[in-house]
Amino acid sequence: MIMLTQFPDWYRTVHPEPSSELLKRKWKVVDALRRRDRVTLVPDMIRLAFGRSVLPGGAGSSFSVALRKNELDLKPEDVAHETRVMAGAALAAFIESDERELADRAALAVLCVTCAGLGPKPLPADLPIIAENYLLRRRRLRWAKRERLPFQSSATFPGNYQAQLASVIKNPQEGYLGGQAAAVVKSIASGVAAVSADTASLGQSTAQAFETVWLEVRRLREETIILWWMFGEQSSLVGKFFREFGRASAVLQVALEMAELTDGPPGPLAAPAFLARVLQLTQATEHPVTIEAAIAGSDPSSITKLCEPVSAELVELTPVHAAAHTWVEFQGDASWTKLVQTRYGIDVSAEVADVTLALQCYHERLLRELLQPLAAE
Repeated sequence: MIMLTQFPDWYRTVHPEPSSELLKRKWKVVDALRRRDRVTLVPDMIRLAFGRSVLPGGAGSSFSVALRKNELDLKPEDVAHETRVMAGAALAAFIESDERELADRAALAVLCVTCAGLGPKPLPADLPIIAENYLLRRRRLRWAKRERLPFQSSATFPGNYQAQLASVIKNPQEGYLGGQAAAVVKSIASGVAAVSADTASLGQSTAQAFETVWLEVRRLREETIILWWMFGEQSSLVGKFFREFGRASAVLQVALEMAELTDGPPGPLAAPAFLARVLQLTQATEHPVTIEAAIAGSDPSSITKLCEPVSAELVELTPVHAAAHTWVEFQGDASWTKLVQTRYGIDVSAEVADVTLALQCYHERLLRELLQPLAAE
């Protein structure tokens, strides 16, 4: 991976005047991560960037060890700070890489853990902005049509083989004795080879055209399904109209349902607008809500979906889901809010815009879709 332009400024928070050799050596540690196990890679870098401990034996522990090789004489607090900065730089590099699925996982994970500003802050501090900008670009280009070049034949039959062939047919003995037959065969063989190459090229062009059409069909299908759901004004999971929901009780319900209708990460460009439109259908209440109120007011079917079992790597990456699981675990006892604060750094009693919380839950569902299959392998 090419060193990010922001990396020298990020690393200056560790060392005021790093040499180019030091920066290159540190970046090699980031570059080596691309060859690591992809199951724990993003979760481990998230833990380090947000100042959490990592599980032994994973990508995070080896990353920390690699950073200490030939190390400067840093104080313990500076070592911890450098580890966070380097892990955040690795996540930024994943986001800006040409590996789409790795970039999707990293960007969604960063946004999910920050939890709409209610969660812990990563290093570098602008990492959430990088993730937001990436998802916006991805949603814009997700269904972009690929350029299709018109098929042009390159098949040519060199030489005036038609005249040569006519001469051979007219005077077969003279033609063969004069060596014209060999020339004709050579010309025809060259033309046939060119036609074969064109046939392969045509096959590739056809496959590309079908892929473009299929992407367009998927885009239209996804948008059509979401629009029918939105204008139908009825919950597909609970079976009642959204106007019967209170605002707080609808936030997570709407997010879960739209995630079910989404074709795949990172979701449609208009995802925030779709969520806002459906929330406008609910009973008029104050727009700010809390995670605590949203979970307590949710339909039991929503709580069941939020508490679906997942791998340990996914739990701390999806704080709203983790909070719902803790709420069920404590059966609504007031102490559950403090435990969520301790475990995940989330203040569930803090107010946030209803659309923002719905988008947070929506992103968490998409992240689970991306990471759960990896953890199951």
